[in-house]
Order: sequence, then structure tokens, then C-alpha cells
Amino acid sequence: YNTSNPDLLLVIFQVTGISLLPPLGVAISVIIIFYCYRINRQQKLSSTWETGKTRKLMEFSEHCAIILEDDRSDTSSTCANNIDHNTELLPIELDTLVGKGRFAEVYKAKLKQNTSEQFETVAVKIFPYEEYASWKTEKDIFSDINLKHENILQFLTAEERKTELGKQYWLITAFHAKGNLQEYLTRHVISWEDLRKLGSSLARGIAHLHSDHTPCGRPKMPIVHRDLKSSNILVKNDLTCCLCDFGLSLRLDPTLSVDDLANSGQ
Repeated sequence: YNTSNPDLLLVIFQVTGISLLPPLGVAISVIIIFYCYRINRQQKLSSTWETGKTRKLMEFSEHCAIILEDDRSDTSSTCANNIDHNTELLPIELDTLVGKGRFAEVYKAKLKQNTSEQFETVAVKIFPYEEYASWKTEKDIFSDINLKHENILQFLTAEERKTELGKQYWLITAFHAKGNLQEYLTRHVISWEDLRKLGSSLARGIAHLHSDHTPCGRPKMPIVHRDLKSSNILVKNDLTCCLCDFGLSLRLDPTLSVDDLANSGQ
């Protein structure tokens, strides 16, 4: 055919344009649909992320509030029974000897209520007069309110007592009936799930001990245990662990040099 004919060229362009309209319309429609899908998906993801972020912030705030509240209550108890104050001693009745170490003996005891026959079971670690230094080291470690953690033994207070046998130094803590990890593993065959729970909780306790901040972000003095063994790990009722016996522990004060620690006998 003769392409030099203007009418023929016009017809060809018209036919070509008409034939291209359907696929072009489909392409434009697909692009519009895809664009709308992306916008809608981004909005949903943004909404989900904001909701999750808000929920985590609320949980974090609640966790911090609980820690702060516990800190205040335990701090008042510690201050009220500090040996530097002339205060009344807690009404405690010793019950059973449950452990004995190189520096101290541990008793199961009853912490009596003032107005009733009810009592709370606690553990009392008793140091003789000669082991004052060990008692003071552990008391100072426990007295740091930022040490509080579910996998660190809960500390109640410290006391100095005069008995017929002479002066004694007490540390009063939570009592865990399952005993230490060494005794528990001797008496029980544990499952993989129990092993996971014991191991992970122990790791969390050590991580908190070594950390320079609390879960809420507050500054905290790192502490090394220096006597970590199965007999110094207690098993709680839910089969999680908590660290105890900080008599040889050391606070890693960042203001002290290695020479300062060495000169102090550490």
C-alpha cells in the first residue's frame, strides 16, 4: 500500500490508537489499584505499629511503677531496721536450721504480725561476731535498691542482735522451700522444659547483676558475684532461680581504678 497517502496514514493511526486503548486502560487500572493497595497497607502497618508501641510503653511504665513502688517499700523497711538507728527489732522466731556455710548459718523463721497470730515465713542468715565484715559486705550489696530483680533473692532487712552467745548480725530475706539448686538437682530428675526455665532465669539474674542499668533504664552499679555455684542459687516455687549469698561480691565502682581495687584487697 502507499504510505504517502495522508488519508491512509490517518486511518492507520486511528486503528492503532483504538487497539491500544484497552491494554492501556488495563495498565492504568492496575497501577491505580496497586497504588491504593500500598497506601492502605502502609496505613494498617502504621496503625498496628503505633498500637503495639503504645501497648509496650504501657507495659514498660507499669513494670517500672511496680519496681519503684517495691523499692520504696523495701527501702523504708531497710532504713527502719538499719543498725545505725535505735529502732525496735522485728518480731522473729527462729525455727529450723536449713543451711550452714563458712561464714554463717541460715534458719527458716517466722516473722510475726503485731496484731494477730499470723506470720510470714522468712529466711534468717546469722553471722557470728567474728564475721562482721562478711555480713557488712552482703548487707551493703543488698541495700542497693537497684539490685531488686525477680531472679535476685528478695532482701527484707539487716539487724544487729545481742544474744546470750554474744553479738550476732542478721540478714532477713525471703524463704524458698525448695532449697538451693544443688540440693534440688540431687533430689529430682528435671525435664528439658524445667532445665530451660532454670537456666534462662539464672542467666537473667546474672545479666542484671552485671548490668550498669536497671530494666527501667536507671543507672545501677555493676556487681560481680565471685562465688557463683549451685549451692548459692535458690529454686523458687515456679522453678525459676534466684541468686543469693553475696558475701564475696564486689561492686564495680567506675570511679575506682584497678589499682584502687587491688589495694582494697579485691
